[in-house]
Amino acid sequence: MKEKEMFTVGELAKKLNISVRTVQYYDQIKLLSPSSYTEGGRRLYSIEDYITLYQILSLKEMGFTLKDIKNKIIPAKDIDIIEKLISEQEKIIENKIKHLQKTLEVVSKFKNETKKIGQVDWEKLIEILSMIRNNDDYYWTVKYFDKNSFEKIKGNFDHEKGKEFFENMKSLLKQGVKMKEKGISPKSEHGFEFGEKWWDMVMDFTKGDQKLLNELVNMGKDVDNFGDKEFSDNFKKIGNYLNDSLIYYFEKSNMDFGEGI
Repeated sequence: MKEKEMFTVGELAKKLNISVRTVQYYDQIKLLSPSSYTEGGRRLYSIEDYITLYQILSLKEMGFTLKDIKNKIIPAKDIDIIEKLISEQEKIIENKIKHLQKTLEVVSKFKNETKKIGQVDWEKLIEILSMIRNNDDYYWTVKYFDKNSFEKIKGNFDHEKGKEFFENMKSLLKQGVKMKEKGISPKSEHGFEFGEKWWDMVMDFTKGDQKLLNELVNMGKDVDNFGDKEFSDNFKKIGNYLNDSLIYYFEKSNMDFGEGI
C-alpha cells in the first residue's frame, strides 16, 4: 500500500472481503471509526484503520464477541491481559468443540439407527434419541421390539435396570467365550450352570411373555447389526455353544425345549 493511502468504505470492505454494511456498523457501535471524511461527508479509512479492522475480523474468527473486542481487547496494553483473555477464549472454544463432537456422535448414531429401522416410527426414534443423549450404550436394542413390547419392558425395567440386564448379558457372553476357549463342554455341569444363568436372565427380562421372547430371539439372529462390537463379536463366538448349553439345561430340567436365545 502507498503511504497515507486512504480508502472509502467500499474499497476497505472489498479488500477484506466483507460487506459495506459491516464496516458501517462497526462505526455505529464505535468499534472502528473512520480517520477522515471527504468534503461530501464520505468515510475515509487509513492504513492503520485497515490494520485495526483486520485485527477485529481475526479476533471474531477466534470467537470473541464485538463487545469483548471493543471493551477488553483493543483497550488492553498489557501482554498478560491479552494472554489471559486468549486463554479464556481457548477454554470456551475447547468446550464448544467437545459439545459439537458429542452432538456429531449423537447425530451419527441416530442416523444409523434410523436407517436400520427402515421406516418412520417416531415413537421408537425418539426413544432411541433419548437413550443416545443419556449415554445409554444399548440404544440400538430398541429397534428389535414393537411398541407394546417396549412399553412392557419400560414398565418392568427402568433405565438402570435395563442397562443392568444388558451388562449382565454381556458379562455372561464373556464367561461363555472363556468356557469355550478352555474346552469346557456345554453338556457338562458348568455348561448346565451357564445355560441356567442365561435362561434365568431371559425369563427375568421377558417375564414369560412369549412375544417378547420371540423378539429377543430375533435380536440374537441380527448379531451383525448390534450397536456394540464386543457384544456382537462374543455373541458370534458362542452362538452354537450357548444353544447347546440351553438344550442341555432344558433336558436335565425336564423342560420343553424352545429355541435358544
